[in-house]
Amino acid sequence: GRYPQFTSAKLFTRSHGLNSRTGVRCCGMVRIVFFLAIGSYRQFFGRYLSCSVEGGMNVQRGEGYDRDLTLARAAVDFFMGKLTLQLGYQFTDETFLGDMREKQFFYFRGKRTF
Repeated sequence: GRYPQFTSAKLFTRSHGLNSRTGVRCCGMVRIVFFLAIGSYRQFFGRYLSCSVEGGMNVQRGEGYDRDLTLARAAVDFFMGKLTLQLGYQFTDETFLGDMREKQFFYFRGKRTF
């Protein structure tokens, strides 16, 4: 028979800041099975300050295709009026077809809405 150009079957659940997806994707003759999970938590300290922690992983498997991605992020947010400042740290670990890449960095974001 013929393979569909693109089909996707997904299961999606969400509860208390946790998201996860599983499914199968077909593109031509390549079949990729994937799993995605993301979790997050935020705690507010008074009116102007909050801390957040996020983490996730994405696993994809197929014939001749293997990819793993792991991410962790922590941040402190400061809010005052229309100004938002964020100081954070992010760690990313990616493995694609045996090639491993690791990234770690601190970041600072500032946002002012008008």
